[in-house]
Amino acid sequence: GGRSASSLLSSVAVSGLRSENFACGSTVPLSGWRRILVRWPLCFLGRSILFFFGYHWIEERGRPAELSDAPIVIANHLGPVEPLILAVRTGGMPVSKAENASLPLFGAVTRAFLPILVDRNNPSSRHLVREEIVIRAKGAASGAFAGPIFLFPEGTCTNGNSVITFKSGAFEPRLPIQPAVVEFPHSPGGFAPIYTAVSPGLPEIVFRMLCQPWNRCRITWLPVVKPAGDELTDWPGPKLYASRVQGVVADALGSPTTHFAFEDVRLMKEARKLGDKGSTLARNEAAIEFRRVREAVGPELLDLNGAMRTLHDFHTLDSNHDGFVTFEEFQTAFEAKEGSHISGRLSPDMCRQMFNLLDDDCSGRLNFREFLVGISVLQASSDSDKAVEGALKFCFKLYDTSKTGRMDFDDAQCILRVIHPDASLDVLLETFRDMDRNEDSMLAEDEFVAWVKRSSETVQKVRQEISLLGDVKTKGKIHID
Repeated sequence: GGRSASSLLSSVAVSGLRSENFACGSTVPLSGWRRILVRWPLCFLGRSILFFFGYHWIEERGRPAELSDAPIVIANHLGPVEPLILAVRTGGMPVSKAENASLPLFGAVTRAFLPILVDRNNPSSRHLVREEIVIRAKGAASGAFAGPIFLFPEGTCTNGNSVITFKSGAFEPRLPIQPAVVEFPHSPGGFAPIYTAVSPGLPEIVFRMLCQPWNRCRITWLPVVKPAGDELTDWPGPKLYASRVQGVVADALGSPTTHFAFEDVRLMKEARKLGDKGSTLARNEAAIEFRRVREAVGPELLDLNGAMRTLHDFHTLDSNHDGFVTFEEFQTAFEAKEGSHISGRLSPDMCRQMFNLLDDDCSGRLNFREFLVGISVLQASSDSDKAVEGALKFCFKLYDTSKTGRMDFDDAQCILRVIHPDASLDVLLETFRDMDRNEDSMLAEDEFVAWVKRSSETVQKVRQEISLLGDVKTKGKIHID
């Protein structure tokens, strides 16, 4: 009944407004009577819905700041309940998935609160949403909007045991922000409405809330945080600001911060689709601190879609589905055969060398993180200096079987044949001497990289060889667009 009434009132509040009124860049504040309808009756009905689900009393510590003091409110994200709590308590504008505006009953309620809608299928949506957050936040600070923007910068739900990386969108305006901490205290054996990749589905969460006559919720309003120093710069100001506020929220929760992010949750969900939900890959190995890995490898070498494709390849290679790829599985994938070392085929010795290069922790098996980093370097198509150097250094290490960082002419012949496949020994020796800048009859990694970079044609030849080596041979490979 409460939900139907809320939907009816919301429909009245947004009646006559075109869909363009809710698009980024064209949103205007609700008129007087619409604003009153949202601010009082809708918030009252929202509170009634919470009461119906067992939240008879919501414990609050601290108090919400004045709109002029903090036009943005952020909170940790656990499940489906706290967005409604913040909407009721602040009357503010949520940042929400675009599909939420189309849901039966809840769609009209969502639109009535003037949400900033994120279309995850639209590559330009992130940029538009960031611009809209800046416009709305400044409008809220000036009093043009009745409530603050509220959002969950983690970008996904977590179990509350840690605070994952905050996205920088809420911090782009570089305006004061009020953090809020939401908790659902419960006794052992009790239930909290936490919605993660490994939690029950939404129908079960709703059912279990209804089975408990009383559910607890505690919201702590923390002091307003203002940007300072380098946080006020265009970049990396928002990132620094987000990191500091993440620490503030973590301290209030008594939980650690982590470098896991929304992308890690997507990878875990994809891993669950591939097989057993309780597998090592689905439970933790697919979460790799994606943003930290991407920063280390290079943003131009790795994106989420590429990581998802590599996850499918990894799962296919992992024949016993224990979350790791052994050397035998790796060797089969690269079709290693005796006497072959170029054109995508590795000899057993070079296959072992390549495996050891990727095996960062020397465990004798590859986890998904190690496999992803290696494949990203091997299959890189970017022409950035970092991508080129990474590929060339990897190529040198692959052929440096002595692991000394130096090769004499006999050892260097294999890598020289990558450049001159059909050349005579005299040509190879001449090339070796040309590379050997200090004339010590040894080829060092920096000498090889510097020589190859002199010619874009040679760079492309070496990189083509590397990309062939990274062409993993799996059956039934699935690509995600």
